[in-house]
Amino acid sequence: MLPERLSNHICSLNPSEDKLTYSAVFELNDKSEVMMSGSEENNYQFDKRFSYSEAQKVIDAGDGAMKDEVLLLFTGWRSKLRAKRFALGGICF
Repeated sequence: MLPERLSNHICSLNPSEDKLTYSAVFELNDKSEVMMSGSEENNYQFDKRFSYSEAQKVIDAGDGAMKDEVLLLFTGWRSKLRAKRFALGGICF
């Protein structure tokens, strides 16, 4: 666990606050194969900060803040990447 000052302020992705980031960028095809990868420095401003329970409510209800983006990540990419990980011998604890 990070100290509160780091986790809730300095390193936190708070909405409407510019953050300098170093991002790993991947382009995946429909089979979850990496087609392109790289890294870049960015200056991001986030629209919404979700807690785990807030995101889970959007997933369960299929409605809420940024529902299209959350559901695309959960039902689309999460499912494909998870299936691929298990097919390659990954385990879940």
